[in-house]
Amino acid sequence: VPLVIMGVAFLTTLISLFVVTWDRRPAPPQPTSAVSAPLTGLAFSDGSGQPVRLGTLFPAVILLVDGCDCGALVRDTARTVPDTVIVVPIARAVPVVTGAPANVRALADPNGILRTRFATAAAEAPDAATALLVDRRGIVLSSVATARTVADLGPELASLTR
Repeated sequence: VPLVIMGVAFLTTLISLFVVTWDRRPAPPQPTSAVSAPLTGLAFSDGSGQPVRLGTLFPAVILLVDGCDCGALVRDTARTVPDTVIVVPIARAVPVVTGAPANVRALADPNGILRTRFATAAAEAPDAATALLVDRRGIVLSSVATARTVADLGPELASLTR
C-alpha cells in the first residue's frame, strides 16, 4: 500500500509538471511603452568626452541624427523652441552643428541606445532625423520617425516649457 501511494504521488507530480510547462501559447505582450519610459537615467558624452545625464537637459527636443545632414533642422528647431528648451542632436559620434544657438547640446551615443529604442527604418534617410519631444520629467511626449523640418515636429513642440 505505501508503494502504491508513493507511485501515485510520483505520477501526479510528473503529470502536473508536464501540464504546467507544456503550454505552447505565446506569452502575452508586456505593457511596456518606449514612449512613456523616462529617459532621465541615461548619460552620453559631449564633445570633450565628459558624461552628460539627459535628465539635466529636460525639457528637450532630442534629434537622432546618425547619417543625417540635419544641421539646418537642428538650428531651426533651436530658434523655434523657447530658450529654456534644449535641442539635443545625438549620433554615434558627437555631431558638429555649425552656427548652433546656445540652447543646442550635441552628444554622442556610441552604443546606439536611443537609436535602438526609438528609431525606425523610415528615419534612415540622409535628410531626416528621428525626433523625441521630452518634457521636464523625462517623459517622451511624442516621437517623429522622419523629421525634415520644424513643421514635422508637430504642435507638441509649443508645449515644451520648463
